[in-house]
Amino acid sequence: MLDNTIKLKRLFIKVAAFLHQEKTTNFLFWLACLILTGFLHYNHYVNGDEGVILNGAWNLINHQRLYSDFFEFIAPGGFYLVFGAWKIFGVSFLTAKILATFFVFLGAVGLFKTGQLIIKNKLINFLIPLFFILMSGWWWIINHNLFNLVFLIWSEYFFIRGLYYLKNRDFVISGLLAGLSVIFLQQKSLIFIGFLFLFLIFMAIEKKKRQYLQSDAIFIVASLLPLFLFCFWPLNSIFYNLFQYPFLNYISANRISYLLFGIFIGCWFMVVWALSFIKEKSEAIRLLVFVQLGLLCSAYPLPDIYHLTQIMFPLILLGFYLIWRFFQGYKSKIIRSSCFIIFIIFLWALFVIDLAVAPPAFLDADKNKNKRNKFIDFVTASCPGRYLYSGPFLPSLYFETRKLNPTAYSILLTSQATAEQFNQALIDFKKNSPECAILGYSDSLERFNHVPDNVLENYIQNNYHLIYQVAGEPSIYKKNSR
Repeated sequence: MLDNTIKLKRLFIKVAAFLHQEKTTNFLFWLACLILTGFLHYNHYVNGDEGVILNGAWNLINHQRLYSDFFEFIAPGGFYLVFGAWKIFGVSFLTAKILATFFVFLGAVGLFKTGQLIIKNKLINFLIPLFFILMSGWWWIINHNLFNLVFLIWSEYFFIRGLYYLKNRDFVISGLLAGLSVIFLQQKSLIFIGFLFLFLIFMAIEKKKRQYLQSDAIFIVASLLPLFLFCFWPLNSIFYNLFQYPFLNYISANRISYLLFGIFIGCWFMVVWALSFIKEKSEAIRLLVFVQLGLLCSAYPLPDIYHLTQIMFPLILLGFYLIWRFFQGYKSKIIRSSCFIIFIIFLWALFVIDLAVAPPAFLDADKNKNKRNKFIDFVTASCPGRYLYSGPFLPSLYFETRKLNPTAYSILLTSQATAEQFNQALIDFKKNSPECAILGYSDSLERFNHVPDNVLENYIQNNYHLIYQVAGEPSIYKKNSR
């Protein structure tokens, strides 16, 4: 019995020594982060924001040409990223979800690496990616916004490395990543690049050093190289789809309250005040403040909680930096422990919110899955043929039903699409003559001010009859027999 006790103690000592090793601790932490990311995003919702990318990739799988056979006003990266994953691993929602989940994890790693450059506290640096992963729990992640975000995070990391070590290699990598981010989301990335460019100009003027101008030139040249990918399309088409149309139509269709935007601006001012109070002079911290201002400007067209939280990564780093500086000034264990407990409670609250907003499939009692499958099965059984119309903002259903949109437009909102686009959509609709049309008017459509009284939906109402109507779900119409 005594020998067994001694052996057990020795085993515990070996396990404790193993866990105490830094490499082991890091491995277990990142494994836990990866599992947490997968857990939070283990769900399958039919969502319009994810549907835009899924529908675009589905069109590419079916040999349709982007910006020619079908219209989109976002950059091509997200479509081709999912398309490439499908070509390698097979066409499925799971493939797209795993890809997007991996991007969330990559973003968390990027923030951790950036935190290591500016914060010399291991515990706080571990809290940064954990906070980011928990914050991502309510995001729709199969989306160009997320893909773009990860490139921005890593571009910023290498840019800050460049500021610390003044190595041109870091500015080259930062520029390349920033340029690649434009391939996923144009306006946000161009503002990001512009603010980084201006920052080095300001530093060159302030410190009177040519090195900053040289680094700036290297960064800009590197950021321009990925933009040559746009040459695969006619430049006039790229200009209209990605710049002219969004500027003239997207902003007007997304007018919402700017209260939340004001709150985030207020948080930015509070951080600036706190940094001024402690007389912060670090170049990296000043960069984060400056870039955050630019990213807040990029959220002006649609400042909802989803878009704002996805551009606050510099503010996350600044917040944790201020916490670290606070801990440096107050050595009291009671104060440190109290702050740590409060933050753990906050993280737990974020976790609970995640489960409430977008619960994983196995916590949702499969209600969402059964509801979705029932709807899709009904469409499959009742709507033969290659084409199906799903609108005005239900692009996910094309991929879910494995059918094609008879029009060139994944979204057709009266507050956004032009009269010419509605007329062309009606021409395409009549030409391809889908057996069924799905119309859904969710509460979220109210902010778009969509008017159902338009040429396409009137044609559907007059030439199709209702065959499926359940409260809270889209309605299905079938073509009238002649």
